[in-house]
Amino acid sequence: LALIGWAPGTEEEIFTMDDLVAKWRIDQVQKAGGKWDKDRLDWFNGVWIRRLSVAQLIERLAPFVPKEWDRDVLAKAVPLIHERMRTLVEARDQLDFFFNDVSPEAAIIVQENDRARSIRVLARTEAALRALPSFDTAGIKAAIEAIATELNWKLRPVTLVIRAAVTGKRIGPPLYESIELLGKEKSLARIAHAQDLLGEGPRA
Repeated sequence: LALIGWAPGTEEEIFTMDDLVAKWRIDQVQKAGGKWDKDRLDWFNGVWIRRLSVAQLIERLAPFVPKEWDRDVLAKAVPLIHERMRTLVEARDQLDFFFNDVSPEAAIIVQENDRARSIRVLARTEAALRALPSFDTAGIKAAIEAIATELNWKLRPVTLVIRAAVTGKRIGPPLYESIELLGKEKSLARIAHAQDLLGEGPRA
């Protein structure tokens, strides 16, 4: 609000309340009508969210996420979105897939890729993740990158298919870390379900 029609005369944009009290002057406010910019407000809000510790952020998220969400899982998931958040209310939508079943639409998976290649990606991902001796971010990343190389396909379309299967979304928290946190059993089940949606029939 202080920056609507007023500027400090520098490139500075982020102020504490004490800073504003010290620097803001009514005689520096422009007479022209100020412009309210919701996107700018969200940007400012995101800056302050990123200045919170993870513990502080989790505490502030309490009114915005379901009470039944496992707090241990939430504590591990919040760091994945901390740098991406603009408002506290966004957390529920970004993290919902960790706590609830998802139903990826085949259209999401196939939209930028043909069905046959999407099915190949999911089949290879299911096999590769199932074979991992240690289900961690490094191993998951290496396995998925190897699939892209094997199929001679760019990495982004490969991860788009896998993300849609595992999270039911086109965008979200970092994929490899999300798969690790979701766990092997749930990740494989969702990949199998996505293959069913694409017409492969029940999994073995």
